[in-house]
Amino acid sequence: MKTQLNETIDLMQRMNLFEGFNTPRIQVGRSEMIDKIEEQDANGAGRWVSLTYVTTKPVYNTKKNWRKDEVDAALADYTRDGNEHWFDAVKSFNDDAEGKIKKLPMNKAIVVVRRYNLNWTSKASHDKAWGEYDDKMTDLRLRYGLPQKMGDNHNQREKLDGVVQMNQTGNLSKDFNFANVKSTKTTCYVINDAGHILGEFPEKMFKAMSKVSTPLGPEKTAVDMLTPEDLKAYSEAKKELDAKFQNRNLLYDRILSIVASVNGTSYYYVNDALKHEIGKDTGIFVNPQDMQKIGIEQLSDSFADIKNFDPNIQ
Repeated sequence: MKTQLNETIDLMQRMNLFEGFNTPRIQVGRSEMIDKIEEQDANGAGRWVSLTYVTTKPVYNTKKNWRKDEVDAALADYTRDGNEHWFDAVKSFNDDAEGKIKKLPMNKAIVVVRRYNLNWTSKASHDKAWGEYDDKMTDLRLRYGLPQKMGDNHNQREKLDGVVQMNQTGNLSKDFNFANVKSTKTTCYVINDAGHILGEFPEKMFKAMSKVSTPLGPEKTAVDMLTPEDLKAYSEAKKELDAKFQNRNLLYDRILSIVASVNGTSYYYVNDALKHEIGKDTGIFVNPQDMQKIGIEQLSDSFADIKNFDPNIQ
């Protein structure tokens, strides 16, 4: 008996949404996919994969931190047509000069789906690269009289078997070097209180309605301890090291899809059990069937990404 996921993928294949690729494309489960791409590292090199990852991000829903001018500028690029699921609410709240609307009448969080094209290496290879980076960071800090460890928590992992690990939050996860990420695509979505996707939400609007991100800089301890001249030199040296290694821990339960080419065959995995809670206090989850659909919609682009990175795909 076919699942809804398999039926949807079959439909996409009949509609030629995977056209343009001569190699076989085989659907596999998560464990089989991970085993196949982990094995490639034993041959001396990691495997490029296209991976989509789901998070939720808060947006301001009161006037406390609202940046009206930035929202005005972002709204100027959009019209109501096709954006009814968010446009009226945002525009009314933004134009409410008298403060009659106390809260933004849309969910206070949006779903963010990012597609990463990155190098998947085994835990052993990643840990080796981490060790080399950590040694260089230790040498740099000692050179300037700083503590050897300042906020480093990479080793808070519990190894469950040869592949899977559990992080400090008790979730199955994998560490990646995000300095090797070649390209990303971000798509935002508005959801209702039941966790259903209502439609896309422009990333430009999201940035205007959320906390401004702070560029990564030197550690607070370094700022407090070093002279301006030493802080500048330390920051430049650290920036060079960080450009080669940026650890990021991804949770398996938030990986929506993976596409990879192994020995001339393209494999893909779509998470048919993804659940993601929106805020610890709300108890709202993103609907997994809605997320499946988004993951499937991105498969064709993911295959194209891998084709660009892997010369074995014709």
